[in-house]
Amino acid sequence: MSRYRLHLIWFLHQPFFVPDDEILWRIDSTYLPLIEALGDRSIKCSLGITGSLLERCARLRPDFIAALARTIEDERIMLLGTAAYHPILPWLSARSARAQIFLDRQVKAQLGLPVAKVFWPTELAWSMRVGALAVEFGYEAVVVDNCSRDAANLPPQWRSSPDGLSPVVEIEQPLGIAAKIETEVHCANAPSPITLWVRERALSNALLEAMYSEEENDERHFKVFSAALESTFSRAIDPTAPLVLADDPERYLPNRLARLLGLLDSAISACVEFVSPREFVASPCKRRQRCGRPQSTTCGSDVTSTISPSASRPSSICSGPRRKRNIASAKSCYAPRIPDFIFGTMFRARDASFIPILRRSSTGSISSLAQTIATGRGHFPAAIYNHDKSTSEWFAR
Repeated sequence: MSRYRLHLIWFLHQPFFVPDDEILWRIDSTYLPLIEALGDRSIKCSLGITGSLLERCARLRPDFIAALARTIEDERIMLLGTAAYHPILPWLSARSARAQIFLDRQVKAQLGLPVAKVFWPTELAWSMRVGALAVEFGYEAVVVDNCSRDAANLPPQWRSSPDGLSPVVEIEQPLGIAAKIETEVHCANAPSPITLWVRERALSNALLEAMYSEEENDERHFKVFSAALESTFSRAIDPTAPLVLADDPERYLPNRLARLLGLLDSAISACVEFVSPREFVASPCKRRQRCGRPQSTTCGSDVTSTISPSASRPSSICSGPRRKRNIASAKSCYAPRIPDFIFGTMFRARDASFIPILRRSSTGSISSLAQTIATGRGHFPAAIYNHDKSTSEWFAR
């Protein structure tokens, strides 16, 4: 009998400025070896890979796309939807966010890669608007970080600093956690159901710690990871239900591929079961009460900000338009995330954050995105278009 049950989700992306030689190196040293090693161990997983990276892989190494398509057809991998060029979606306007999600779907469709109805937002930066956009494009589930679940019912908390107020981001780990939560987002002025797949950050951190440990003993590495497993599962509502282990393997592969595989082998020997995407989809969900709307997160943890005292009103959480917004700077994209009201009061989404990519791309296709949008009226959700606005005005602001 399995002691613990996990569902693996890997996320892959390379920025547009990474040279082609490095993409080829990644395919041969990281992507293909990881997929083959998981297949050898009969570990089925979910994979989020951005449309922009897939497009370059198809141009540079078509056989990789063919191999990926076979694993998807054999149900060894379930391909997730993403934003095409890895933007932080809550920072974008609705127009730009829709364009990113649409282009990702388009690229994968052109490559013949079926996408599951599960969406991976960049850096797991969640907001209720991101959930609404996912529903708009036909997704039924979104992967989020556990801080969005754990901070859902917490009021805003602030601490004083010489520069003003700064948010309190330390969240006490609650009891009764679940890996799948059913909730609602408002799409087209009506509530729409959506399921949140919750990534347990403690498990990802323990995996990363084991990968970078100076110890050479595989048993010692698994002890670090096993301690995190025991602590996390002890707080679960149903300790027999699977939890989500999700990470970016490019952080430690290919140099630590042997260590990762050794840890997976130790986990299998210790009766850790890696459930398939099909099994995880079929696993039961916890129903989120109406008062428990999940909070949004930023892309990173070690966030510093300066905001006005008026922004700390609890009424700013998830409600209505915010007129007064300030800017915050994130020092690390892997630091702990912070709740939704930070997004609502501090960050201003600009179309300009998306448009410069049209001019700087080296892949050859993003420069034609505007033309793609112009010919894609029938494929976009109708809400994108206003009655009297042309596509050129759609990008003009």
